[in-house]
Amino acid sequence: MAIANTVIQLKKSGVSGNVPSTLNYGELALNYYDGKLYYKNASGTITYIASGSSVNSFATMNVAGSLILATSNTDTLSYTAKNGISISANTTSKTIILDGNPLFAAANSKTQTYYQNTAPSTPNSNDLWLHSDTGVMYENYGNTSNPIWAEFGPTTLISNNATLSTFNSISANTIYDKGVELLTYANSIFVQANAAYNYANTAITTSGGSITGRLNVTYQPVSTIGTAVNITAANTIGGTGYADVLKFTNSSVGATNANKTIRLDSVGNLQIVNSAYLITSMSLSDAGDMTLAGNTTTNGIAAGYAPNRPAFCVRGNGGSIAATTTLTNSNWTIEYNQGSYLNGSTGIFTAPVAGLYQVNLVIRTYNNSSSGIAQALVRKTAAIGGGTTTSIMVEFGPNTSMNHAGGANIVKLAVGDTLQLIASTGTIIFDSNDNWSLAYIG
Repeated sequence: MAIANTVIQLKKSGVSGNVPSTLNYGELALNYYDGKLYYKNASGTITYIASGSSVNSFATMNVAGSLILATSNTDTLSYTAKNGISISANTTSKTIILDGNPLFAAANSKTQTYYQNTAPSTPNSNDLWLHSDTGVMYENYGNTSNPIWAEFGPTTLISNNATLSTFNSISANTIYDKGVELLTYANSIFVQANAAYNYANTAITTSGGSITGRLNVTYQPVSTIGTAVNITAANTIGGTGYADVLKFTNSSVGATNANKTIRLDSVGNLQIVNSAYLITSMSLSDAGDMTLAGNTTTNGIAAGYAPNRPAFCVRGNGGSIAATTTLTNSNWTIEYNQGSYLNGSTGIFTAPVAGLYQVNLVIRTYNNSSSGIAQALVRKTAAIGGGTTTSIMVEFGPNTSMNHAGGANIVKLAVGDTLQLIASTGTIIFDSNDNWSLAYIG
């Protein structure tokens, strides 16, 4: 095949690293410093022919201080895998791969040691297993599909009845016998303590389990979070909605009524239930109200004192008061009004709690020579229905020689019932010797 005439042009450079940026087919460029002759190949890429390419050399290589040189142009540089290092090559990416973590086959007579708390599932023959919880070592005398683990020591970390005098010395958390290290006893103590904890935890979580001995709880968190002891219960002995959280039993000889149960009901009342679990002896509501099933005995002057217990006392400031008048602040001076349940502007007391109230009244006649009678009433008005009754009446007859008279009563009031002092007939006087008072008694 005839080849067309082509003009060969030659470019040159004496600067190291210079590479022609463009070349035509058949055009050459010589870098006589680097010894490279550049040309454009059939795929359009600029490549080169290096001087000395026929020399018997594959470049200079120094390995661990030894210089490796080729002795012929056919020499091949090879890598040999040793000491657990595997070598592979990727001919596509032109890379050599070194692997420092090869998997040993059973045929190479190497064993593996497992450190875990369960037996390995597919070990090779003669592999070792160190139990991470007990410290016991096992060897597989079976095969991969049917492992047989045989214990070869130690069978126990430390005997339960071992004493320090059994061993020669103890130093740096290690027990020695005649200078031979036996075991690190801190680890054995931890294992035994962990076993005790697991046993106690099992006793607690198992129905009917118990802990014998004294239980001390110390709770000192870095920040104020949570509570020291949390008890959760639901639908217990009391039935649906009840949570029996604590039961106390007196096991002393001769003890009677030996049990008490503390529980919560469905609306949050904290209750103490009697020994037979039949009576709620005490109940404390979420709002702070307490109910007792039995009697209450209070010892001491201050015991049971309630500064907001309903009570008041007012004394008259003098002057005549005509009939049909309800006495108010204009007719008296307040000595005390505990809880502020007496409204001085209207002269009406409103019961804040249902119960019995001690009510007292002392009043004075307006004129000893009066021809008619004079009356003062403490009148009760029911919150439901609005019915009105007279709780106390003090009355003076005509031409009386008596100046002051009084009356008292225990009045039963419901929540919202009211009391008021009224001059009902004639004319009376309410002076500093007179008073109207009330006290809640239960």
